[in-house]
Amino acid sequence: MWMKAIKGKNRKSRNGRNSGINWPKTGFPLSTAPPSGRSSAKRRKKPSKNTPRRLSENEIAEDHYAYTVRIDKKETKLIEDVKKLVEDLEKLLKQEEKKILPRIYFDRHLYLPILLKGINRKIDKISPAGLEESERDFLVNMKQYIAENKKEFKGYEIYLLRNFPKAGIGFFNLSGFYPDFIMWVKNKDRQRIVFLDPHGLEHEKTLDNQKIQLSKDIKQLEKTLRDKNISLDSFVLSKTSYKSLIKGRTRPESKEEFKANHVLFLEDKEDWPAELFQKVGVRMPG
Repeated sequence: MWMKAIKGKNRKSRNGRNSGINWPKTGFPLSTAPPSGRSSAKRRKKPSKNTPRRLSENEIAEDHYAYTVRIDKKETKLIEDVKKLVEDLEKLLKQEEKKILPRIYFDRHLYLPILLKGINRKIDKISPAGLEESERDFLVNMKQYIAENKKEFKGYEIYLLRNFPKAGIGFFNLSGFYPDFIMWVKNKDRQRIVFLDPHGLEHEKTLDNQKIQLSKDIKQLEKTLRDKNISLDSFVLSKTSYKSLIKGRTRPESKEEFKANHVLFLEDKEDWPAELFQKVGVRMPG
């Protein structure tokens, strides 16, 4: 049984404005492909591989942030529980749980709820897929770090958005690479837009990995924006440990070399969030 029951809700900023559509005037979020379901002649034109294009609020809300949950019709109690949960938005959006619809709550994420993958085995499928373990760990660590270091973020606005494959923001020069998350770090008139990918590096273990090199290539894209108030960055948050990454290699790069190339390790739970925010310009006051 397919239940298209859960509509993503755009989180509003503390001043009451819709924070999900405060995109920079240059046309971010970036998109190198038209959204699915759109058929205007202008959008059918093939874009260049690094052409930025603005996604409208409706495109974001309607195309990307509605979940479809598939549950076997025999699971009548679970189906009823999900229906009741959908009617209780306060609980659905702001309470974490692992039973009915496993999810986490992070008030910096622009759309809620944030569903998790593979925890409730009675759910056959969630589309778009819920967060994998490494993605969940990434959000949990970041949430905890921000909560424990509020003084560090005085004067900053931090927003996060999940970037869905084939519907979000991709880099076609990297075989259609869609980093898992986009983070905005806003301080007064300045914005730093950071692409974050919390996945493993089992297949390409060297610094030549294209996903790692994006941290350098994206600076060329930044220049095309011609806006001194917008900066771009990219990071890989590796679920693969450094020890596993260098295993069997005769002359591996040091851990510090990986960090210098914007590869941080999720195993360093207490360190990587501080290193990330330091690299994107967030400093402790005083």
